[in-house]
Amino acid sequence: MDKIYSTLCNCWKGSEQMQPPVSRELEAHPDSTGDSVGDTKLLRTASVTEECSANFNALVEIQNQQILCGDSNGRMFSVDYMKDEVLKKWDGHSKSITKACVEADVDGPPSNMFTASRDLSIKMWKISGGFSCTQEFKGHHDLVVTAVAAHPKNRNVICSGSRDNTVALWDVSTGSVTNSVKIARNLVTDLCWKDDILAQTSEDKSLRLWDPRSLEVTHTFIKKQQILTSCDVSGSIVATSSSGFNGSGCEISLWDHRNTTLPYHEFKGHTEKVNKCSFVADSQSSSVYLVSVSADRSLRVWNVKDFTEEYSVCLSNQIVTFTQLSPASSTSCSRFAVSLHDIGVGVVSAPQLSHPD
Repeated sequence: MDKIYSTLCNCWKGSEQMQPPVSRELEAHPDSTGDSVGDTKLLRTASVTEECSANFNALVEIQNQQILCGDSNGRMFSVDYMKDEVLKKWDGHSKSITKACVEADVDGPPSNMFTASRDLSIKMWKISGGFSCTQEFKGHHDLVVTAVAAHPKNRNVICSGSRDNTVALWDVSTGSVTNSVKIARNLVTDLCWKDDILAQTSEDKSLRLWDPRSLEVTHTFIKKQQILTSCDVSGSIVATSSSGFNGSGCEISLWDHRNTTLPYHEFKGHTEKVNKCSFVADSQSSSVYLVSVSADRSLRVWNVKDFTEEYSVCLSNQIVTFTQLSPASSTSCSRFAVSLHDIGVGVVSAPQLSHPD
């Protein structure tokens, strides 16, 4: 078992009550301990430290306090982020891993996860028993597979997207394509499949909604000025993030699929490319939050209900991607695993995403 070298960073002190908006610069503090509000724990394996060009492009929580990290060399790491331990590392793909997801949590906890790669393939991994590869999906995409999403209700179906302009549905049990559609200049950047909505972003600056049953495009929204990098869905609302630079185009847009015109709101504040955005629901109030990370080194939390920025955290390097982690029973913090460019994986403990009603 590999030893993880950790650096603990601390920013917030005192009250756990959120005072929006909050902005703090995290500074290295190797003697910090615990899981209090504002702690950031950087997990750096020896192999990643030696090869700083290996960035983690894919992060996903596979079970409580365990995350799966996929890097730009095709390696995969199973990490217990509470114990600072790499439980297993192995060569998952021959080229960079681009995305990862777990199957739907129907009929019990997910037992399989999926990874997409620049080697033109998707692989399914059995979570229990050592992460054995139980299925490989290949032979259809001609270029890098940039997105993979699991059916929200049917564990036997996944969807993939590629730079070859195609979106494809796969039968998990056979590893074969059941349907595929190619659209000119539709270089897929991300997919999100929730309920009956299959959303997809593209380098052609478009957001598309698909009917997952027929794999037909139901609507293409008006193009943005910059490339769309990611998407997420909450009810009737779709959020997209955009690339950009020097504060121009670096925004998160909210779209209502019932009103297929312009985005009804845009969150602005990032100054460089927004790499990912994701909804975070709060079970203790009626608020819905949106989390975004950027090449400007910041993680920002936005209140979708009243269109305010709750707080932002500036880390030590560009943030490649992130995933929300299960809440810790011992704290009221919200936690996120983040991938920092040329550094490694960190766990950010932020103020709880809750406002009293």
